[in-house]
Amino acid sequence: MNFGQRIKQLRKEHKLRQEDLAKLISKTRSAVAGWEAEGKEPDHETLTLLSNIFNVSIDFLLGKDEAQEELDSSESDNIEQEYKEALDYLEQFVIEMKNRGYDYSDKSREELANLFVKLLRATDIIKEDKL
Repeated sequence: MNFGQRIKQLRKEHKLRQEDLAKLISKTRSAVAGWEAEGKEPDHETLTLLSNIFNVSIDFLLGKDEAQEELDSSESDNIEQEYKEALDYLEQFVIEMKNRGYDYSDKSREELANLFVKLLRATDIIKEDKL
């Protein structure tokens, strides 16, 4: 079974539409459709998200392992909680930036998330320099 078939199967098992899965991983429905029908594959970060959402290994998603190994449920719950917290931080970030006069209403959630990640990396670099 190839990646596209595997994603489609898991998505249906979890009763998700392409739109639902796309929203969970901050991608477009057409990206999900491309994986399922056109043989495209996502980047590593997206593979990790999909692995966590479906509670399977990346090797299983890529068809390298036919056994559907479920992740440790506590690890999966922790990742899901971190993802929700990250979305909350992203929403807080947008509100704070609007309060400071920046308008991000024309940006997609993915663009905002990328900007947020860049800011976090910059913050980490500043912290390292201070140590």
